[in-house]
Amino acid sequence: RHYARLAIALRPTSAAGLKLLYASLLQSPPRREEFVSASTNESPAISVIMPMRNAENFVDEAIRSILAQPGVSLEVIVVDDGSTDRSADVARAIGDTRITLIAGPRQGISAALNAGIAVARGRYFARCDADDTFAPDRLARQLAYLESHADFDAICGTFTMVTASGRPIVDQVWS
Repeated sequence: RHYARLAIALRPTSAAGLKLLYASLLQSPPRREEFVSASTNESPAISVIMPMRNAENFVDEAIRSILAQPGVSLEVIVVDDGSTDRSADVARAIGDTRITLIAGPRQGISAALNAGIAVARGRYFARCDADDTFAPDRLARQLAYLESHADFDAICGTFTMVTASGRPIVDQVWS
């Protein structure tokens, strides 16, 4: 498991072009299952794509760490890539309008990420594995940085690898 303090956020040159590129890689468009009807048609600032396969023990904490991000409008696209456990049920039970669950193409993590990007509506994209969590201010810091540095299209940062009980075992700081 990872605890991401800062990681990748992308600013596509053309969101429509990027989505078209990724959509063309899919054999069929993903089916969108919204847990609760969205209360607004406004596009979020950030779409967080979460590929998921058999992560029922971790996905609740992962999604909640994203939803708890202060100061940013966001959506979470959970791509269930063929889970055989209760992962989808756990994600669905959260019941937040910002969560969308789609069926993945069952062709691995890259194809699952592509499927999520194909339905994403945000100006920026971030990813979170279903067994990872975000630091409380991660997305606000990344969004502020990208908004104030137009010459940057992507950013990444540090992470901490933790045991299932949350004990840190590796701290990765990029220099």
